[in-house]
Amino acid sequence: MLLLFFATLIAAINFTNISTSLAPQRIKSINTQKVLGSSDGVLRASLLIEAVAISFIACLLAVLLVYILNLRTVFTFVDAELSLFANLPIVIFTLILSLVIGLIAGMYPAWYITSFPPALVLKGNFGLTPKGKQLRTILIGFQFVVSIVLIIVTSFVYLQRIFMQNYTSGFDKDQIAIIELNQDIRYNHAESYKNNLKSYPGIEEVAFASDVIGVKDMYYMASFKPMEEEQNYFFVSVSPDFLR
Repeated sequence: MLLLFFATLIAAINFTNISTSLAPQRIKSINTQKVLGSSDGVLRASLLIEAVAISFIACLLAVLLVYILNLRTVFTFVDAELSLFANLPIVIFTLILSLVIGLIAGMYPAWYITSFPPALVLKGNFGLTPKGKQLRTILIGFQFVVSIVLIIVTSFVYLQRIFMQNYTSGFDKDQIAIIELNQDIRYNHAESYKNNLKSYPGIEEVAFASDVIGVKDMYYMASFKPMEEEQNYFFVSVSPDFLR
């Protein structure tokens, strides 16, 4: 979630930087509209609508790309349901978020482009104002810092993934099958289920557990008080032959 936030923040900064960098090209047309009677409020509103529309269209294209890639089974490595209809609330939230981001990212460019007086435009130095250059420098610097941090974090995640795939766990995971059972089999027919499975020559042992080990950050929690301080611990209920 934190990576998603910073990626969205970088995109918003990119949009703001590009919009402000286009000020020299757009300022003359904006001032022409001023001369023809358009007020700053109307011009800023039109620029905001343009920014929101660009952000919303970009989000629609991203959703369409995910839809197309999901049809072509590109995301087979993702263990989650990625169809748009199964994640309709998330899709709607993303579209609304794109409108908000477009509005926020377009506020400063809309104010910046319409803030120059016509006399300054005629002199041709409206794109070199110290405040504008300072803001762009700050935004670009922040963007580079966040990008470098994300690259470092991604590198560490990649190294952790390689380690988890290659470290010795003490058992052959390719020789273990995990099956989810309903409550009736687990509590009423466990022994007969186990004996039937062990009748197959390729099955050496069968055990039961309340959770799959390693797929969650938290399991059942209990506490005990051996001395004055209470201790908490997590546990998974398993059958006696689980370790074997």
